[in-house]
Amino acid sequence: MNVRTAAFLLRLLPRPGTAADTVARAADAGDPVAVRAFAGAAGSARETLWRAWLARSARGPRRWASALLDGPPPAPGVLVDAAWTDWLDEHDDRLRSLLDAWDRAATDADARVASLSRLARGDDASVAAPVLAGAAARFDHPIGDLARARLLARPDPDAVDALCEEATGSPDLTAFCVAHHLAPSGPVERAAFFVRTGQHEQHRALDGDGALLAAAYRAAPPEIRAELRTIMAGEGDSDLIRVVVTGDRRDRIAEMSDTELTYLRNQLAERRQWADLRGLARDLPLAKAAETARLLPADERTGDEADLLAVLADLPWRELRDTVRRLPPDHLTTYGAPRNSMAVSISPDSAELAVSTPEKRAVPTTPAAPTAIHVETVRIGTGESTSRFTGTTESGFPNPVLHAGDEILLSRRRNHRWHADRVFPGPHAFDSPAGMSPHMRRVSRGAVMIHLDGLAFADPGADRLRLESFHSFRKMMGGKAVALDSRCQLTTLPAERLIAFCDLDNQIFVMSEDGAAIRRIPADHYNAADWSINALSFLGPTTLAMHGHQRIGLELAQHTEIWELPPDGDPHRTAEHDGIVRDRWPIEEWEGTSIDPFFAHQVLTFGLLTPHFDGIDPAIPWLQASQEKTRFRRFLAMPVAGDMLVTAVGKMEHGTLEVHSRFLPTARALLERPLLHSGPQDIQRARELRSKIGDPAVRDALALLESCLAARFGGDIALGAPGPIPAGGPTDIALGTNRPGMG
Repeated sequence: MNVRTAAFLLRLLPRPGTAADTVARAADAGDPVAVRAFAGAAGSARETLWRAWLARSARGPRRWASALLDGPPPAPGVLVDAAWTDWLDEHDDRLRSLLDAWDRAATDADARVASLSRLARGDDASVAAPVLAGAAARFDHPIGDLARARLLARPDPDAVDALCEEATGSPDLTAFCVAHHLAPSGPVERAAFFVRTGQHEQHRALDGDGALLAAAYRAAPPEIRAELRTIMAGEGDSDLIRVVVTGDRRDRIAEMSDTELTYLRNQLAERRQWADLRGLARDLPLAKAAETARLLPADERTGDEADLLAVLADLPWRELRDTVRRLPPDHLTTYGAPRNSMAVSISPDSAELAVSTPEKRAVPTTPAAPTAIHVETVRIGTGESTSRFTGTTESGFPNPVLHAGDEILLSRRRNHRWHADRVFPGPHAFDSPAGMSPHMRRVSRGAVMIHLDGLAFADPGADRLRLESFHSFRKMMGGKAVALDSRCQLTTLPAERLIAFCDLDNQIFVMSEDGAAIRRIPADHYNAADWSINALSFLGPTTLAMHGHQRIGLELAQHTEIWELPPDGDPHRTAEHDGIVRDRWPIEEWEGTSIDPFFAHQVLTFGLLTPHFDGIDPAIPWLQASQEKTRFRRFLAMPVAGDMLVTAVGKMEHGTLEVHSRFLPTARALLERPLLHSGPQDIQRARELRSKIGDPAVRDALALLESCLAARFGGDIALGAPGPIPAGGPTDIALGTNRPGMG
């Protein structure tokens, strides 16, 4: 469209569009027809042209140098509003001259621009407090001088408060406030303002005991707290530091962050405020109290709590801290979005879950069609999830995973057979032998699996599997390659370096990790030789449990035996039972006990299909109430100590990961409680918990808590004679040759 046509159309129909844009662009380029159109436009046509010009010109002082603006006033309101907006963003003499010539304030601009334009013109109209304070904080623009003058002439408390909030980040504004004695109206805010702006004499005059600053500190966000701590450390007033950080109430220590606590105790130690440091150590939770007590010189662990301080100073505070942090905070915790066909392994220290999840196939073209598989870790204490591996597998069912501490291993199906991979740290695919079982067990160093010619060991950091021909399954099958997926069971006792497995003829072998054969139980020695063995489990270094099943018609019969393996005699059976395990050995006898995951499945479930598909009996007392509608829970894992139960709600597809724990969250709460809030009764609570928990580190932590509470309360309690850890309660299971309930 040419300029003449566009100008003609605008006279007929003055509205935004192509015609207005054409004339505005041409006028900016100096086209005489377009310039005359601008000069002659009136009413709505004039406003339309100026809107088009503003829309195509860049904001800032440069556009106001256009010759189009040299025309006589009055300027349209849209032009005046845009000019004030640009001037308030960036001062320019030419632009200010235009505004003075137009002699108008902004009318239809936003409230900030409108009110500041009136202030700039010298009008006496009021300006909102936040707007006035924001303008007064500017030292790069004439509006700042005008706003500060207005604020001093007519001090508005709200505007002063807002200005003081801005002042702490601006040396110029701080100097202005100090010079004119401006400070927030509230006493708490004023105390913090004086400290943050270096007006320490004014603060001391206002807040002699530090109570106002303490209140400000407690209400401040973390970055302001850090700033106040830095300032107070520079001033070196330890009394003020103590009052501000802990407040005037001792029980506020429970609210202190780790950063605040570290700051406070370091300040007290540097200034040799031993009495305050003793009081702090006496009141904190166990691990923090132990860390604090170590800052006291030995000759300063004195007073009524001398015994307590001596005990605390000797505690391994880092180990205590790490133990407490890894415990589940709640009796039932769910993690993340629902997952498909999960397999789970718990780290040796019970701090982390390793979870493998194959993606659900849409419509697989073949049974072995590859699908993606993911491995992640989940911190039990915090719920933090970290992706560790993504690859492919031919199995959409659970792909076994093993958390070995520093390494994570995954069995996944490739090329129609199972392979072992190290997926953390860094992926590494082992050259796996044919016919290998996917099921892995921990040994003292690394992991072990069954393969056709014996055992395969994944040693830490090794590039290849270490194959040991302890027993040939291939020979048993006349040299044929057979799949050992679920036909041969394996279990280990890493602390004793023991391995047990059964072969295709149901013979059971028990040996040490170095290959020394310790015991063999021939199939005809036990009463289920023609049954299928589902699970083996060490119950101690000389005790082995076996569970098998046999299909009789449409029924599935179960059989369990307990065998003793004395070092100086022949293996012999000490107990057996036909039927569900819990009918002979109640569930309470297994809680807090280390048992093989496959054997745990037989103990906990009410069916008997495979170690993957059956649901846990809903009557199991370890299970915590869930908001899920379904009561079907699939067993996934138990830690070495047996204090937790990991399940999936729902069947194979899209289960929600759950961690159940009856006693560990209670132990965590007790260990995290400030000693200040403890009483003599907590000694008995810690002792009772210790008898119900199998995790040695947690038991040790509770024992240390008992000792500290005993030292704290002295004669207020009767502890009884010192001795070994109390005998197991009704939820413990004995593991020696004299096994209550196993005979």
